[in-house]
Order: sequence, then structure tokens, then C-alpha cells
Amino acid sequence: MNLEILVSKFGGGVVYNAPTIKLFGKRVNEYPSNTNLFVVLSAFGKTTNDLEDLVDAFFKYSDSDGISGMLERIKDVHINIAKELFSVDSSTLSYVIEKIENIVNYIEEFGWTFRGHFRYDLFYDQIVPCGEELSSLIASLYLREIGIENVLMNTCDLIKTNSFFRKAEVNMEETNRCVTKEVLPIFFNRKNTILSQGFMGSFDGIHRFKTTLGREGSDYSAAIFAWALKAREVHLWKNVPGIMDKDPYVPGGEDAKPIGDLSYKRCRELLHGTARGVIHPETINLLESARIPLRVLSFENPELPGTLIS
Repeated sequence: MNLEILVSKFGGGVVYNAPTIKLFGKRVNEYPSNTNLFVVLSAFGKTTNDLEDLVDAFFKYSDSDGISGMLERIKDVHINIAKELFSVDSSTLSYVIEKIENIVNYIEEFGWTFRGHFRYDLFYDQIVPCGEELSSLIASLYLREIGIENVLMNTCDLIKTNSFFRKAEVNMEETNRCVTKEVLPIFFNRKNTILSQGFMGSFDGIHRFKTTLGREGSDYSAAIFAWALKAREVHLWKNVPGIMDKDPYVPGGEDAKPIGDLSYKRCRELLHGTARGVIHPETINLLESARIPLRVLSFENPELPGTLIS
């Protein structure tokens, strides 16, 4: 039995509050019900930036009140989102608040315990990916709330890397083995939606540590999963209608138009110019090697054709 799989990635630039999470649910629901869909989700909004500031604070300051305030703000943002998504008297809301508090408590305990014992990059990688853990927890429960059964998986169980913290290199052979072993049986058992996190992986040495693939690494995570799953296509949902023929945010770019079709090679050229920052460059290299097409789609206007890279 051959499986046809789609990988669909949503970034923090499009999913960042309760209304956009509801729109995320709508986009997932718009895929045909028999689609084997692997969803990759980033941290909500600016959560990664907030966690980076927190890491800096642990390293540079001993102001416990200031650090506690930063932790409270991160916790409150996610709890307030949950309160908008789930009814106030539901067991789901109680459960998600407890889980959010557990993750924030882990950050606080880890930060104070190890800030003087680990080098910065390793310390960073144990805290900053918690943004993805928070977002995927809430998003998975919301999908179930609207009737979309899904399996939440931890990317650290799937993407295996070396110990180059903050810019880890993926062990493709080990990652392929883990994804094949852990993910494919779920699809074969006719559970059609899997949700996981971008940006992160793990290094399994004497101890298991979280690692990150570099900023904007969630696009690359989607490509890794697509490669390992032999996916039919990858969809990147963005806040633009596609890859533009010129930079719309600089003088003279007001008439920029989306490009309908691109080769991998031409896309790489644009990523060094007008489309810089739209897609993680390693994404294109890996998908080209596997001949997997990539679509850049508009999150707010999915009826637009977007850009097909193949």
C-alpha cells in the first residue's frame, strides 16, 4: 500500500493569536478528508524572540523579578489565546493551562539551574524551542475541538542532528529511520493528520539534548519531513500571495506581482535577491534533490494560485 502524503507548514508570521489559529484550523480542514497531512507549526508570532530575550536575561542578569516578569508574559500570552479558543468551563481549557504552566515552569527551573553550567548555544537550544512546544500543544487541541482528529508528535523524536547547537546539521540517515518507524504506521492506521514542530530536533549523546536548525528553520523542517516521507508536495503558508517578482517593501516595488511557476534554480537565485527571507534556502536544495514540488500559498487568500517551485 502506497501512501500519498502532503506536508503543510504554517509559520509564526501567519499563526499568532486566537483568530489566526481559527483560520489555521479552517485551512487544515480545507484539505480533502482522505489526505495524509503532516503539519509543521512554528512558535506563535514573536514568541521565539521573547524566548531569545529570556535566554539573554538568564545569562546577563541576576534580576529575578525581571526574569519572572518575562516568563509571566510568555505564559499569559498563551493562556489568553487558549481562553479565546476553548470554553471557560471545559476540561480542555483546564488541561491546556496546566500544560502551559508545566512548560513555563520547566523553562524557569532549567534556566536558574543551568545558566552557569552550560555554554550559551546549548542553553539556548533547551529553552527557545519551547515556543514550538507551546504552539503545537494549543493547535493540536484546537483541531480536535473543531472535529479534526490528529496525532501530536514531538519533532525531537524524529529529526536527529549533531551537537552544533543553534545551527545543527541533520543526520539524514537516522532521521529517515525515525520518521519511517514513527510516522508511517500512524498514516497506515488511517489517522490522516499529524502535527509536529518546526525549527528543532535532538542530539542523542550520553544525554539527549534539544537542538535547533537556525532561525527560520521551520521551512527546512518541512522539507526534511517531506524528503523522509517521500511526500507528493510541500505547502508553505505565508502572509504573501507567492514569491514576488520584486521586493514589494522597497521603493519601486509597489507593483510587485507573484510569480506563478519557478524552477528550483531560479528560486534559489531569487532567495539571494528579491525573495530573501521568504524561504529557508536549504529547503529548496533538499526538495530539489528529491524532486518534490513546493507551493508557496497565501494564508489569508488560499484561492490565489501562489507560486509552484518544481
